[in-house]
Amino acid sequence: MNFIADKQTLEDLNLLGKYRPNSIYGIFNQVKTLGGARLLDELFRHPLSDFEAINLRSSIFNYFQQRDLLFPTESEAFGIMENYLTMGVSGNYLSVLGGVIYKKLAASIYNDDQFQILQLGLKTSIAGLASLRDFISRLEAEQGSPYQEELEKYAGIFSDSHMAWLPQHDHTTQLSVMQVAKYDYLLRHTLRKEMEQLLDCVYNLDVYLAVSRVAKLKGYKYAKALPK
Repeated sequence: MNFIADKQTLEDLNLLGKYRPNSIYGIFNQVKTLGGARLLDELFRHPLSDFEAINLRSSIFNYFQQRDLLFPTESEAFGIMENYLTMGVSGNYLSVLGGVIYKKLAASIYNDDQFQILQLGLKTSIAGLASLRDFISRLEAEQGSPYQEELEKYAGIFSDSHMAWLPQHDHTTQLSVMQVAKYDYLLRHTLRKEMEQLLDCVYNLDVYLAVSRVAKLKGYKYAKALPK
């Protein structure tokens, strides 16, 4: 359960203020993604009121604080991946294939860069998804963590039969036109909902890692919430 902090309360407690380094938000705003920044802002604007939910969130922050973990992908690469996956594609596979072939021909004849942009977005996304899959797998292997339920949900996406090709694919190799069309349709159409969930996963990880890193550096502790 959440409650909404009004503007006066936010100002009195000096909670928000992206460009005010002395604000609480400014202290913890070490996130690497725009989605992470939005989520962090949302957490301050809609703080939890249920003591069990508060303690669970604190335990997740503490869980990440006890581990020296790096963000699973580079910020610039994730920006490319995020932009690519959120655009989506319409129509069926044949229309996607036709569009890819047209972009490839345009690149050869007119030196058009649309095919190159498409391929960059796809290959960057494949690499980012592979890194995220490995990151989640390592954490999921640690049974009993307070983040286990979420990890299992995300791991389930990667274990789906539609994603079986990901572990075998070498994202450094050049993709054929048929491969570009196949993977593009799969990620941005067939699995669009799942890709949105994985982007949310990255935003959550971004916030957890950023907040726990600041807490560790500054020696912050986590209080235990009690029932009313």
